[in-house]
Amino acid sequence: MIHLKPRRERPLLLGHPWIFSGAIADLDPHLEPGTLVAIHSAQGELLGRGYVNPRCAIAARVLTRADEPIDAAFFQRRVAAALAE
Repeated sequence: MIHLKPRRERPLLLGHPWIFSGAIADLDPHLEPGTLVAIHSAQGELLGRGYVNPRCAIAARVLTRADEPIDAAFFQRRVAAALAE
């Protein structure tokens, strides 16, 4: 789980898929790149889920803004939706 700094959720709420390291309040530097995390506002509100890379300026990449598991079914739905367009 990561928490953003106060007032740093705006880009995410506007649809930006990246979270820069400077916007994160508590990024554990020992997380392995690619670790799935829940993304929370400074107030604790769930903003989405994504994966992190604590060794990069783009520290998190958002996969979904919904409260849903990131599993095989998640990717199957995404691929099916993309193919249907």
